Amino acid sequence: MPMRVEQVLMGLGAASLLAGLTSASMASEATQSAADELASRIAARVEQAVTYASVSATYATVTEFESFATNSTWKEVWPEGTGEVTRVVEAKLWNAAIQAALDKTGAAYLPKRDRPYYISDPIVLKSGQRLKADRDAEIRLMPGSSVCMVRNEHIVGGNEKPVPTDVASDTNILIEGGVWTTLATSPVQRNGNNLGWMSRQDHSIPTYGVILLSNVRAAAVRNVTVKESDYYALQIANCRDFLIDGVRLDNHRKDGVHINGPSSYGVVRNVSGQPGDDIVALNAWDWPAINPCFGPIDNILVEKVLFAAPGCEIRLLPGTKLYADGTKLACPISDCVLHEIKNIGNFKIYDQPPAWSRETDYCDPIGKVSNVYFKGLVFDRQAAFRIAVHVDGLSVEDVQLNFAPSPDYRLVEFGALSGTAKRKPDDPSTWVDVYNPDADFTVRRFRLSNVRAKAANGWARVPVTNLVRVTNQKLNPDYPKTTPRGGTGKAIFLPDAEPIRIMCVGDSITAGFMDTPQELPFQFGYRGKLYSLLSAMGCSFQFVGVSSNGTDGTRIAAGYTPNPDLRALGQDRHCGFAGWRTANALAHIEEWVSSNRPDVVLLMVGINDTWHVPVAAVSRNLAAIVQTIVETAPDADVIVAQTIPIACGADDLVQYNTFIRDILVPFYVSQGMRVSTVDQYAPFLKDGKIDRSLYSNGSNHPSPSAYDRMAEIWFEGIQAVRLIQAPSAAPK
Repeated sequence: MPMRVEQVLMGLGAASLLAGLTSASMASEATQSAADELASRIAARVEQAVTYASVSATYATVTEFESFATNSTWKEVWPEGTGEVTRVVEAKLWNAAIQAALDKTGAAYLPKRDRPYYISDPIVLKSGQRLKADRDAEIRLMPGSSVCMVRNEHIVGGNEKPVPTDVASDTNILIEGGVWTTLATSPVQRNGNNLGWMSRQDHSIPTYGVILLSNVRAAAVRNVTVKESDYYALQIANCRDFLIDGVRLDNHRKDGVHINGPSSYGVVRNVSGQPGDDIVALNAWDWPAINPCFGPIDNILVEKVLFAAPGCEIRLLPGTKLYADGTKLACPISDCVLHEIKNIGNFKIYDQPPAWSRETDYCDPIGKVSNVYFKGLVFDRQAAFRIAVHVDGLSVEDVQLNFAPSPDYRLVEFGALSGTAKRKPDDPSTWVDVYNPDADFTVRRFRLSNVRAKAANGWARVPVTNLVRVTNQKLNPDYPKTTPRGGTGKAIFLPDAEPIRIMCVGDSITAGFMDTPQELPFQFGYRGKLYSLLSAMGCSFQFVGVSSNGTDGTRIAAGYTPNPDLRALGQDRHCGFAGWRTANALAHIEEWVSSNRPDVVLLMVGINDTWHVPVAAVSRNLAAIVQTIVETAPDADVIVAQTIPIACGADDLVQYNTFIRDILVPFYVSQGMRVSTVDQYAPFLKDGKIDRSLYSNGSNHPSPSAYDRMAEIWFEGIQAVRLIQAPSAAPK
């Protein structure tokens, strides 16, 4: 929830500005951003669905059933020095004891022991059953077992045809605690545990999870550690209403949390540690050899994911499943939020068919992501989003770069990929591409916003136009002498269905006053030139507001038609009124924002307060205006101008602009909010002094050329926070 105005001002270190602040200056109730609203809705539903997990239960302690455990002997291979050592292990297998405890009360507890619990088959949980282990209790898979370690009872496959909708699901399952390992004791040593089958006897459904949940409704996995395992730590498939809260990966060899479609309404949070590949994967489509089913993934919240070393990634893999009989199943990913993600190396959102079955298992068409939000991202090193799927709504927002990005650094890269898998190195006819380099994909409603980077004096906002690259494929004329083959795939950017709504807020300068309509024909102030600049870029936009020419006090000379004529274009709306001060704007700002729903707010107000209102009070009003906008329209970009000078000069305005530049905006930037600033003061100076020739009335209303320069500055400010034009592309 955004902070209230009082908190904002306290945070600014401006407690004295609170004097006289009334309830009328505060927004009534903060509005959630689209990402936050979706995240709240998903979390509320999932938490309601898994309330059973918080209800106390009577647990049967597994050690009380030790008589059911069986003695056995086997060999384990462990690293030693620069080599390996084989150890003979004599221990008990606890499968029967754990199942006996579950059969007694439906809830089994594994206390910490000096020795690990060994199992040779999966622990199978029925509907309503719970398995809880002490957080330090270690559960090991006996070498050569090659099965998952714990799963639900009724696994349903979807490799041959889509998952049937009329099959009963397991429900209300809880797995909590424990340190789980398949004994992948080194990167090359698996101790015979190569595949996570659902049982030793039944290999009819491909599975690959240490913890496997498939065909489950209402499941919770909490506070587990997966250590030295060569399967996915958690494989979730065909599940709905599930909570994964607390997964620590300790020297893990494969993916962390791997979700297969069809799956919906899930929360994955507090995932950390060292995976061998993707720390979180949302794979609606996937490789068939190790995944039980395919289908849409939607309404997933992933939050609080932390990785400290380089190389860790997050994957989103939509696609189209092609079955043997020719049936196709669309596998999109939609309505997901990935929030509070730190130090991920790359975000992989592209097609990647399996090299061994490339000819028969591929996506046609390629997949689609829609209404997916990445928010609250922190990077200590360079990272990138690599995108080569259809996009209809993808937002990357509130990004913190704890480094100074190099000039050629790009956070988001659109472009088909190409890479060669050489099945037989000496026979190019057997080589295949591991990506989909000939596939075009469309991009609509992509948004990158609020990116800040470390700077000498705190944080600096990075212009988003500097952070996006589009690279189209081209065929390699030297293939197969050199690889990869390349392709013809390209990114096609489509215009948004809805224009960007721009609301200009201020006083007579916003309205466009020049005071001498005969000698200086009216051009709607900076808004006329800004319209031309945005239109020239192909930007779809709409000026919005409650005021227009004729209601804002402006005058157009008889017989004169401005060019462009914003009236005829339906673009003359704004929120600027002659003589208005910050208190006037504050009294109306919530209503204006609520009724006009702006995407961008251009705010310049305060010049009329000069000499009439103390700087502290003007600053307080402005802070309250900005906070009201942030609370009422959290998805809007607020660009606060350092206001133009008065022709005769005023120290109050200098102090006011310093407050905007050095205190107000940096505070919001540090809070990850979409507030930035532009300098409209400096262009009115010449040789360090105010240039009176830039005023139409010799006081405070700009001349036509000055208005045009203001438009250019606003335009640059918009470009810094919004991609108002499809990024240009270059061939690889």
